[in-house]
Amino acid sequence: MTGSGSDNIIVEVVVEVRPSEDIEKVKTALSKVITGPIDVVQTGQNRFNLHLQSNQRSSLEKLKMIIQRDRIRTAARAVLNRHIEGETLEVYLNKQVAYAGHVSFSHPKGSPLSAPFAW
Repeated sequence: MTGSGSDNIIVEVVVEVRPSEDIEKVKTALSKVITGPIDVVQTGQNRFNLHLQSNQRSSLEKLKMIIQRDRIRTAARAVLNRHIEGETLEVYLNKQVAYAGHVSFSHPKGSPLSAPFAW
């Protein structure tokens, strides 16, 4: 994650916003970890997804800084390496932890209290 060019990278984030969640708070959580334009897509009655797509490596700069600041580089590297398939990396982050400005990797099913977001 060095440099700020495109380097053939596509960052795509999808966040489910549950009916009990405030869209603005979920947007805030996402923007504390990843930089880029956030689109709101309605997926049903009172159901939404947030989408962020970028081809800029710099969109991951906040994530990089959080990992360095929280001193979790080794653990983060292990999680990221486990989730690489070919040229695709898919991981899930806890929304509540992201809202607090930190990173916690989670399972795709998440927890009953806070569904993860994928990127």
